[in-house]
Amino acid sequence: MAEGTQELELVEGHARQPLDLGAVVNQSLPQVSWSKVSPGGGPLGGAPPGP
Repeated sequence: MAEGTQELELVEGHARQPLDLGAVVNQSLPQVSWSKVSPGGGPLGGAPPGP
């Protein structure tokens, strides 16, 4: 049960972090859009993780 609680706290903190916008955008947009927006990598200076 403790593990489930920790997971919930992690998710809440994750959503409250404004710096995590990059991860949210990465999950919202498909990999193709990333290539069109920035062929040299992600907007934060690094390419998003993917296959």
